[in-house]
Amino acid sequence: MGPDEIKRLRTTLSWSQEKLARELGVSFSTVNRWERGKSRPSPLALVTLNKLGAAHINNGRSDQRYDSAFPLEFRKTGERCFCDAKSENISSGGLMFSTDKEIGSGESLTIGIKPDGASALFFDAHVVWVSEGSGKRRVGVRFLPGEINGLAGILGSLSQASH
Repeated sequence: MGPDEIKRLRTTLSWSQEKLARELGVSFSTVNRWERGKSRPSPLALVTLNKLGAAHINNGRSDQRYDSAFPLEFRKTGERCFCDAKSENISSGGLMFSTDKEIGSGESLTIGIKPDGASALFFDAHVVWVSEGSGKRRVGVRFLPGEINGLAGILGSLSQASH
C-alpha cells in the first residue's frame, strides 16, 4: 500500500493522521512519513491497514446502508432555524436526504433524526456530496467522529426489519 492509498483510506474513514496513528499503535509522525512517501509501513501495519480498508468497503461505501424514510430536521452550523426533510438511507457513518435548500459540499450541519415519532436524536455532520437533477437536490452527509452514539438502536431495528 503506497502513500496515496494510505491517505485515501484515511480520508475515506474521515480520520485525521493522529486518529489513524492511534488505531495502528504508531506515532502521528510515522503516518505523516508514510503519506509523504518518506517511509513505508511495517508488514504488521500493512496487514492492519488492509484489514481497515476491507472492513470499510461495502459497495463502495464505508458502512452498510439501510433504506429509511425518517423525518429529519437540519440546519447549517450557525443558523437558527431547522428545515424539514426525509432520509433516503442511513448508516452508522452518515445518511442521504433530499432538500430544496441551498447546501454545498463541505458545509457543516446539525441533523435531528426522528425515528417512529420519538424525540429527535441530534448529530453533527459534514456534507460530503451534493447532486442536483430533476429539480431535486440530494445530499450525502457523514457523521462526525464520535457522533454515532444513539444510532445503534435505529440501525438495529432497520437491520432486523431487513431480514
